[in-house]
Amino acid sequence: PGTSIVSLRRMLSDDDFRQQVVKRCPDESVRRFWDVEFPSRRGEFEAGPVSQLLNRLDELLATDMMRNILGQPTNSFDFREFMDNRKIVLFKISKGVLGAENASLLGSLITWKLYEAAMSRADTSAESRQDFYFYVDEFQNFATSSFGEILSESRKYRLCMTFANQYLGQFAGDVKASVFGNI
Repeated sequence: PGTSIVSLRRMLSDDDFRQQVVKRCPDESVRRFWDVEFPSRRGEFEAGPVSQLLNRLDELLATDMMRNILGQPTNSFDFREFMDNRKIVLFKISKGVLGAENASLLGSLITWKLYEAAMSRADTSAESRQDFYFYVDEFQNFATSSFGEILSESRKYRLCMTFANQYLGQFAGDVKASVFGNI
């Protein structure tokens, strides 16, 4: 099975599916968690974090568009290839189409994938790295507390970011501090 969000939902809720996946897992510690720890703490997990996660996954997967975006078995976007070959990539993430929470999540995921791609450039000499420009309009819709790490760590890997929004009051305090601390 693919590693999509749909598979994650099944992993948490479908015992037969989970057993099939765990059986093929080469990592002993991962198998031990799912074979021993998860069953022994299942009630605790289901009452708390798993229940919350399943509810959130159900919300995400409720629309066909989000299910089609997040439910793919493989990722067809190679963000590192986009960066290294200076591709122009446009994402239209409309709150009107996806809903505010889904749009925020999708925008945050794309931002994080670009950050991961930038960090993977550690295998390339600093002189060989080319600038990659990342523009985000309505930045407040995608800003999370992890932006501090993205802003402080990605420059050396030549990820150049431009964020746009209307006014500073749209940011939570930690995001505002991260932005001003890194620009």
